[in-house]
Amino acid sequence: MKDKIIYVIFAIIGVGLLLGTGYWINQEREFVSRAQKSKGTVIELVKHTSSGKSRSVTYAPKVRFTLPDGSVHEFVSTMSSSKSSYAVGQPVKVLFDPAKPDTAEIDSMFVIWFGPGILGFLGLVFSGIGIGSLAMILKRRSYCKYLLQSGIKIPATGGKVERDCSMRINGQCAWRIVCEADYNGERRTFKSDRIWKDPTEKVRDKQVTIAIDPANPQKYCVDTSFME
Repeated sequence: MKDKIIYVIFAIIGVGLLLGTGYWINQEREFVSRAQKSKGTVIELVKHTSSGKSRSVTYAPKVRFTLPDGSVHEFVSTMSSSKSSYAVGQPVKVLFDPAKPDTAEIDSMFVIWFGPGILGFLGLVFSGIGIGSLAMILKRRSYCKYLLQSGIKIPATGGKVERDCSMRINGQCAWRIVCEADYNGERRTFKSDRIWKDPTEKVRDKQVTIAIDPANPQKYCVDTSFME
């Protein structure tokens, strides 16, 4: 259940980021469509220091440009980097909003669309992990339900519990029930899917049901419904 909640959170974050990306792109398109062009000059590289432990430093170009009416305006670009692509005194092309001249940006595809691109990429990653993982969980549960109804069911005894730390939630490892059973004259070991509550007490001296796929005996499901 915990892993499902985590993937739901991932999916929600991903969808939220994608919605934010759509809004940002729309804002940028509206700005570009109404913007006028001018020429400006980089007059300063403004230093930004992050508030995190790394205290990383980036520099954003501050640009001065002149409107057709002769008025002078300045703005600091939204794009900053540790090694600025701009130098003081460098001429640059400028896009500005004629209704709000102080709302301006360097006329560069990279500068204008880099932010929405990064946000959209993160949205795709988060939503892809969340939605994809949820789909796999639901598919697995549906498959186990099918096996428990129509598969070959065999009893297994001597169930043990082991920790599975291949995935952690809040630093906590999951558990798996490990048991043995005879199938077609062969002694086999079966492991349950991840369980996020310690099943030790419930599985002690308990007979566990294994459901095997008759079409592919290597596929199976350990019935852990008693943990719900």
